[in-house]
Amino acid sequence: MISRAWMASVLASLVLLGCGGMQYGLRPEPVAFEMGQPMLRWEAFPTAADLEADDQGVLVRAQDVCYDLRVYRPNGALLLERRGIPDTRFLVVLELRPGEYRWTVRPRFTVDGHTRIGQWSLQPKGRFENAILPVPVESYPSFRVGARR
Repeated sequence: MISRAWMASVLASLVLLGCGGMQYGLRPEPVAFEMGQPMLRWEAFPTAADLEADDQGVLVRAQDVCYDLRVYRPNGALLLERRGIPDTRFLVVLELRPGEYRWTVRPRFTVDGHTRIGQWSLQPKGRFENAILPVPVESYPSFRVGARR
């Protein structure tokens, strides 16, 4: 028999994974360049919208918030992955060839001693209702390096 506590935990996890109408991922900020290197920035977690949508009161107990980041090459291949970034910004210190790069970030945190992971961020126009489906790399925010074509 399934307990009510277990079911509530599963439902809370689904909300944190982007189901249930919450914003899908953290909102990226415009990319700035510092010394020729892209500085990626994003909003802090939990956002005001996340807290408002959290009728279970799970997110107010979030601790040890950090972020995971992925940067993709122009051909869609993974270029860089970092976990546990303690701040809402990351300077990409790599030699990048000209082209359009994609990037995404997600929160990682604990609630009541259990690790939780949020959804990868998407472009503001991108929205996927089903968190189970794979999200195409083209849906992630981008930045351009080098001359325009």
